[in-house]
Amino acid sequence: LVRVFFSLEGVVRDFFVAAEWEEQRENAKVAEATMRLLESVFALLATATDPNARNLKQNGDLGTPPFARVDLLVDDVNTASSPSPSWPPSTTNLLYLRNYGFYIEFANAIAGVGILTDISNARVVMNLALELIHPKLALSPEGKRSSSNSDSKNSGENIISIRNADATRLVLGLTTQLPDTDAHKSLAKNAFDELLRLCANDMAGSSLARLASSGLCSSLTSQNEFAHMLEDRSHFLYSRFVLLLRRIAAFSMTYNDFVSLLRCVAGPILLADQEDGLAVGETKNESNKRIRLGVISSSVQNKKACTITKSESWQSRETGFCNRLETLSVIAERGDRVARCEVGGDSLNSIAMYMQKVPLEDRIYKLAEQGRLKFLEVESVDASAKAVAGSSHSAPQSKNDSVAVWSPLVSTGFTYCVWMRQHHPVKDGSQCSLFVFDISSPPVEKSSEGSGSFPYGSSGHEFFSFWYDIPNQRFCVLSSSNSRGEPTCFPVSPLPAGVWHHIQLTYEAPRRSILGKKAVITLYIDGRPVESDAKVEAFNLPPTARIHVGVPNPVLASSGIVRGSLPLWDLGPALLMSTVLGLRDATAMYTAGPEFPGIFWGDRPQRLSLAAAATAAFVMLAENGEKGSVAGALRRRKVPSMEAVGHVMRERGFGGGPVAGPESDSLSAVGLLCKVAP
Repeated sequence: LVRVFFSLEGVVRDFFVAAEWEEQRENAKVAEATMRLLESVFALLATATDPNARNLKQNGDLGTPPFARVDLLVDDVNTASSPSPSWPPSTTNLLYLRNYGFYIEFANAIAGVGILTDISNARVVMNLALELIHPKLALSPEGKRSSSNSDSKNSGENIISIRNADATRLVLGLTTQLPDTDAHKSLAKNAFDELLRLCANDMAGSSLARLASSGLCSSLTSQNEFAHMLEDRSHFLYSRFVLLLRRIAAFSMTYNDFVSLLRCVAGPILLADQEDGLAVGETKNESNKRIRLGVISSSVQNKKACTITKSESWQSRETGFCNRLETLSVIAERGDRVARCEVGGDSLNSIAMYMQKVPLEDRIYKLAEQGRLKFLEVESVDASAKAVAGSSHSAPQSKNDSVAVWSPLVSTGFTYCVWMRQHHPVKDGSQCSLFVFDISSPPVEKSSEGSGSFPYGSSGHEFFSFWYDIPNQRFCVLSSSNSRGEPTCFPVSPLPAGVWHHIQLTYEAPRRSILGKKAVITLYIDGRPVESDAKVEAFNLPPTARIHVGVPNPVLASSGIVRGSLPLWDLGPALLMSTVLGLRDATAMYTAGPEFPGIFWGDRPQRLSLAAAATAAFVMLAENGEKGSVAGALRRRKVPSMEAVGHVMRERGFGGGPVAGPESDSLSAVGLLCKVAP
């Protein structure tokens, strides 16, 4: 395809250059035929990279493959990005197009044909490129952002799920190849702003993660792709390229991305041209550049007391250095290695009081459509039960099915672990809560005759909710079995804002529920147990129960039991499993830190070094607001030996294995090697 378009270079001429009317008409026919060819090519690309395409026989899709499947300290990325026989065709096609730099060459070929000279054709081509990323991502005929997405009535459609993240290279390539006119510049800026919108902070759980994992950081800093755009500060897209690099690099970088970033951004700072720093009348002895290392200015003796006159090129270079240092500082300041998404955002008063005309079930979704509320929802706590319920939807429900209970509530119990971080402290003392976990029975759909209703507000609705009361600095739980509607509160546990905290909640089912025994709720905060447990009446939930994070279930949100605002907060890695974990498990997860989410999956690497884990734990313990010394905090977590890491490594080195030797540096030496089953 690229060869075809390169062979058509210059086939479409500028309409204003054509002298005769006949030539203009022939040129218009050529442009029309070229546009039809382009549309066919884009349709082919969309089909080849679409996981749902009918002509690609496959059983599911893995989505856009990561730029490097394993983070390795190697320069040959292709060895880590080779296609796998188990990959479906669309994923293989995506990887092939990426490895051969198709999108950059395709953008150059399109520009070479001359079809972009006409602004109307340029808008059509830009929309075709944007639709490769997502079919609904397109500009209006005027070249501005389309407002069609804002009219959507279905919840969740305002968040774009990336289909082909690699197509962003094609959009970026087209923006740099457009002619130098005001209309074309406006089109380039609007298209670029669409990409920046996908990389906003509130898109961390969707499009931002997909774009960052597609190797876009390496493309922006590669000399063969877009690094030259970071050099030309006079270009009208320079500020947008810098902003895009900052957002992508601050969110996620592989080792190769980091090296490429240093070479592109920091390289010119280290390679100093000595000629610009000479005084007037001096000559340069060396013609080559050399690496200039940073030194403390007070340790350097001034050779001359006179003022040295700097050239304009030196001043311009120093300005560029400042911009580069600012870019590095922004990336370092905003960089966060923790996989996260933002939840919360509105007030429970809006749900309970100001939405009376909206059906109870639809209130939280209505606020989400308006962009006022963000939350996570899991359709069914047991996916297999949801599938069975869907397959037998038309069949009448038996009595045994209606009383089915999620088995961990009556047998093994369950554990919920989550990393959370509050954005800002609440200083005015207003009522506000962070809903960390809520599980409730699903709604009952109305029948075709109009009979039936949602069970909210009735005795048929069961739920269990767990949240953090910010003004009172304590966690609370409430279940539908509590007839008084009064939450059970744990002891005061301050959680400083801006710091990641690990929360582990365990539910131990009553051994004899028939005799009225209560369930025991145990809470661990940052790897330590709170002073007392909570006992609640046993409750029953079906396997199809829904889970909400960031917002209570609709009946609790509208009941008025819990009021106040729902501040924004970051939700990190989370885990729900049908077994009860203990203190050592909570401490092991807290020691691993939030940047190691793979510890929850059982098949990813984690920090194994005892010395490294202890160093990280000391830092986290100093920041989590816990009273007392670090040694006291370790004693409360039953790992006082971590304070003497060197002694433990010498005396208990057998934990690393028979061949590790006496100097083994393993977490197993203190029993903190977390082994959660996948």
